[in-house]
Amino acid sequence: MRTVTLLCGLCGLMGLSEAAGDSQTHLSSRTLSSGGSHVVKRQTYCPSGWTGFNRRCFCYIPTAMTDANLASVHRAEEYHEIQKMIVTATHAYREAWLGGSDAQEEGIWLWSDGSPFNYRHCGGFNNYRGRQHCLQMNYGNDNCWDDQNCNVRLPFVCARTI
Repeated sequence: MRTVTLLCGLCGLMGLSEAAGDSQTHLSSRTLSSGGSHVVKRQTYCPSGWTGFNRRCFCYIPTAMTDANLASVHRAEEYHEIQKMIVTATHAYREAWLGGSDAQEEGIWLWSDGSPFNYRHCGGFNNYRGRQHCLQMNYGNDNCWDDQNCNVRLPFVCARTI
């Protein structure tokens, strides 16, 4: 689990370093004139290299690493957006780590960001040989979720809230 903390920190540092050097991470405002009054419209942007969806930013890291439990997924639309991001980056539905784990207690799945584990995509968790405690996505022909041994090296998806 030390690797999880390290990778979470890595994603956080990526966001912070990009926030410091990328003007797209700040709110930009435009003044629109409408009959003598001025309306300020604000837009938020994710840092360069991150994909925005539903007030969250996601980043696919193609480097294979272990224990990369970072992004939580709460709706089918969010999962499909993450899949689309991976297909855009790799031209395939590549397996990747998400932030789910049942390492603390078998069968009780938690997200590494502390949010509720309230959505499950197709697939099942079988804890093969008692060693599968991390959540991978895009597994098998149906691109489902699957529990996997945390020592398997896979790319991963980071998430941050806007």
